[in-house]
Amino acid sequence: MSHLAKGDWFISLPIKHSKEADSPYRPTRKKEIFTSKWYWDGTFNEQNKLTKKFSIFVVSAPQEVIDCLYEHGFGLVQGLTSHDHEGNDYYQYQIFPNNKCDGELVIPSKFQR
Repeated sequence: MSHLAKGDWFISLPIKHSKEADSPYRPTRKKEIFTSKWYWDGTFNEQNKLTKKFSIFVVSAPQEVIDCLYEHGFGLVQGLTSHDHEGNDYYQYQIFPNNKCDGELVIPSKFQR
């Protein structure tokens, strides 16, 4: 994430947001990566090893994020996408421990034709 932050991505991992009490989170920047605390909690063990799948959300064209996370050893599976009335595109990606995933991995740029 620090590599993406150097590329003008705003990183919000995790945001404190209640899915029961709060309205949907709205990004503050046009290039943002976020996840909520309820996705994040319990995701890493004491050795900072990923122990369960979790979701990140990307606001803006996601290819740079896909490529960066792939270069750091993470395959991503695309979940839901949406578009809001303010012109933001949202992409959900799931990250799995040891890349043992359910679904098809998104394709990094270096493998696209």
